[in-house]
Amino acid sequence: MRQKAQLEESVLFDQETGAFRPHIFDLWLDWEIRRGFRYQNFVSLIMLEPDTPLQDRKSLQDLVKLLRKNVRDTDIIGRLNGQRFGVILLLADLDGAYIMSKRLVEHVNEYVFEREPEKRIRLSIGGACFPTNGVDRNMLLEKAESMLIQAKQNGQKICLPHILNL
Repeated sequence: MRQKAQLEESVLFDQETGAFRPHIFDLWLDWEIRRGFRYQNFVSLIMLEPDTPLQDRKSLQDLVKLLRKNVRDTDIIGRLNGQRFGVILLLADLDGAYIMSKRLVEHVNEYVFEREPEKRIRLSIGGACFPTNGVDRNMLLEKAESMLIQAKQNGQKICLPHILNL
């Protein structure tokens, strides 16, 4: 029985960070968008990534712990690839996504990452919202990724479609 539970957990969660694996995160995102459509609710997608690659695995785990502290228990965290993560914020519009993102950036800026050469990391965040910026999973992922890329290119910490010059 224990072996089966471990197998199921390894299929759902990334072993290194404990976040959902990319394909499971995609299923959650698709599901929550459908639910948002049915109940006329907002669903926001936040995509985040350190500006420079983290040197140590423990730093990545610390980043995910900080992320968990700054979202609600019902929000969904997934590892998209490498050091890029996604967060599905339920019942949150872009203003709610901005508030959470700003709080996360402040906590990351204050945190000392012991195993990183500079002891600090800089985080970039992009996001999008259903139905404001897209009505399906692919549209939301593309918009959030383009906002993340813009945040990195412009040196912004947070880039959301309605707040481009922060």
